[in-house]
Amino acid sequence: MFVENPDYHGIYSGLLTFTKNWHDELEWICQAKSEGIILFESATKGIIQDALRQQGYQVIGGSAFGDNLEACREYGQQMIQKMDVQLADAWYGIGVTLDFEERYFESLHFYKKALNIDDQNPDYWFAIADAQHCKNKLYKSKLHENNQLSESTNFV
Repeated sequence: MFVENPDYHGIYSGLLTFTKNWHDELEWICQAKSEGIILFESATKGIIQDALRQQGYQVIGGSAFGDNLEACREYGQQMIQKMDVQLADAWYGIGVTLDFEERYFESLHFYKKALNIDDQNPDYWFAIADAQHCKNKLYKSKLHENNQLSESTNFV
């Protein structure tokens, strides 16, 4: 077992055999054939994992593509949209992300896509109502800033 982060070198001490350099272990893993497995628990080593797979090693873990999805939220969202994923939670997740960024107008579009796939999920309905409410508050505050709204104006 190789542990990269020095803060975790003591974990499982006495239970597992550790190595200081995982590259030194590749020869016996190769000799073990189908029983030799390399496991990565990281979202930053995808290029290495892809290269090991190309060399014939059995690797459990991510990939360069997966690392990009993990590291760049916008890239992941673009891939979901490009593939037109029919998974409601994927669209809902983009909506939630946009809500956190206070991009309520955009989030509504993705919540509605989630609802088109699964109109029985109460979270999606709540998210639409909440985003609509926040959108209206934002719109009202913008009008106040521009002196285009009197105090008596009501939004429902």
